[in-house]
Amino acid sequence: TDGFVYLGCPIGSPEFARSYFKEKVNEVRQEARKLHQQIDDHQTRLRLFTMSTMLKLPYLLGMDIMHNLPLTDFDYGNWMNWYSELVEDIEELLRSFLSELLDEAEIPDHTILICQLGLKQGGLGLLHPASRAVSDFIVSMNKAQFSARNGFKIWKDAVPVKLHPSLTKLFDRDQNQQSIYLQRFHTLLPHVAPIACPAACPPSDHIAHFLDHVSPSSAANRLSQACSITLRKHF
Repeated sequence: TDGFVYLGCPIGSPEFARSYFKEKVNEVRQEARKLHQQIDDHQTRLRLFTMSTMLKLPYLLGMDIMHNLPLTDFDYGNWMNWYSELVEDIEELLRSFLSELLDEAEIPDHTILICQLGLKQGGLGLLHPASRAVSDFIVSMNKAQFSARNGFKIWKDAVPVKLHPSLTKLFDRDQNQQSIYLQRFHTLLPHVAPIACPAACPPSDHIAHFLDHVSPSSAANRLSQACSITLRKHF
């Protein structure tokens, strides 16, 4: 269970990462309780929870995939329905918050799903961790690999700062075949890249285009919309 946290990211065993995830969820749970105690207006309470308190958790979901996605015995085509201890804890946090907010002992599953629909689909846009996890992992890993290959720009028009080859090769699957993180990324890539690419992109070019040309924001927006539309089909 040994490990350490660097820039908010748990480095170490999956057990250490899961312990860190629970710690961060508990911190957010305490903040949610303070909202109930200190804010009387229901709309204000919900707004603060949605736009501030809950925003402290999504960054953990990509790390959850990084540490815990199975390399076998997983339906990668069903990546929008990821399940883990972290997803369960976030869902329970959301359910308990809404229960307290609405003064209802039980919140039905379909009510939670409606709240998690995107605004364009008639929902509240609350975090849906099961579909967010893989999206965040793929987008952040692709950005890291792109920067490792092409360098980092301090500002838009600056000359990219190149990494030493010893660091660059860590993000190259051919030169770092033992990396479980890269194995997870490339296993998911054929299932996620077609959704993250623009509609005009030929299917044969999906992976290459995603790796070299799709910006993180564009990819995240397309994936978010696709996940929300898929969630809407449950109704």
